[in-house]
Amino acid sequence: MYVLSLPYIFENDEHVFRALDGEAGKELSDGLLNASGMLRGLAYTYCGGFRVTPTSGVEINTVEDFSKLTMAYPDSPITKDTYEALKIKTYATQKFETIKNTKANLINGFVSTYPRYANSGEMPIANVVNETRETVLISNLVINDEFYKKLPEEFQKIISEEAMSAAKVEREESIRIGEEIRKSSNGKNFKFVKLSKEEIERAKKMTAVVYERYESAFGSELIKKIINAK
Repeated sequence: MYVLSLPYIFENDEHVFRALDGEAGKELSDGLLNASGMLRGLAYTYCGGFRVTPTSGVEINTVEDFSKLTMAYPDSPITKDTYEALKIKTYATQKFETIKNTKANLINGFVSTYPRYANSGEMPIANVVNETRETVLISNLVINDEFYKKLPEEFQKIISEEAMSAAKVEREESIRIGEEIRKSSNGKNFKFVKLSKEEIERAKKMTAVVYERYESAFGSELIKKIINAK
């Protein structure tokens, strides 16, 4: 599943949906079931959608600006290597202490999504929201496979279809919340900075080393399936 957190592997929401609802998503779900022996993936939801980087005053307009960031040391090895490639400094801290550490000036930026930013107390401490869009935060709806197989076939079909329907609703809601936050914050003490296409292309080149490092683990074909699902 770590393959989904490769930097800039997704271009936009439609690309994400085609990859997750298509061949690549099915391959990942099959792998989850084979590896766990009990978790059957039903559908992929957003866990807030495309990532943003709220900061206490730091604007990310170019790839060089990433070096101005100090962020919490990441749990994910993919994210750790992405930070290194973008020259983001890290601070070792306990998980979920974002607000505390930002107030103490130990970090000046953190990973978030628009739904989380609006509802978790992050807005008052981070007045700049950088749409860096390196990754998409994704969840997976799963069901116990043993229980699933005991159900009548018609019930299996209903559960699978309704899980997909619910996932699509959640994705749409995540996107809507982001749009509403940008609109409602217009003229207030918040600034939204969007990394340009040119700078995203530069960031892709800087983080290509992450792909090289993990290609053998994920398999080049799976990575291609995700990238080509545009």
